[in-house]
Amino acid sequence: MKKTFFILAIFILTSCTNKIATKQEDKISIPAITLESSDTSLHFKNGFWFLNEKLFSGYVIERFTSNNIHQTTAYFNGKEEGQQLTYFEDNNLAEKRFYHHGEKDSTHKGWWPNGNKRFEYHFKDGAYNGDYKEWYETGELLKQIHYTNGNDDSGKGWRQ
Repeated sequence: MKKTFFILAIFILTSCTNKIATKQEDKISIPAITLESSDTSLHFKNGFWFLNEKLFSGYVIERFTSNNIHQTTAYFNGKEEGQQLTYFEDNNLAEKRFYHHGEKDSTHKGWWPNGNKRFEYHFKDGAYNGDYKEWYETGELLKQIHYTNGNDDSGKGWRQ
């Protein structure tokens, strides 16, 4: 009986340790390096961003001709990781998207210039998963589709 309990206890502890290690592996820290998108040492090759021939980790800023920030994107090992923010020229937020290991993840939101919601999409491992909604600029719902692992289950659309 004691031997069975001991083996069971070791199995449970080992299982918990593996889960913790897996979660810690998913915690990615983006270095505090910020580059302008116009930086000539930054280039895209075979699906990855490189800085001076090394996979890039840090932040890239795109600007409008007015020098206002248009977009900031975080990268880790050459792929999108974490938050991407897109702004209108007046500095109001236009889009907020998330990436994990270069794949779309979590909730992506967008707004019209007047501040009304434009879209809300849900992703898991790069595939639509959950509700997909888009709105007219007036704030009225345009369409709503429900996805499960990239497959659309049901949907509706509305005319203005």
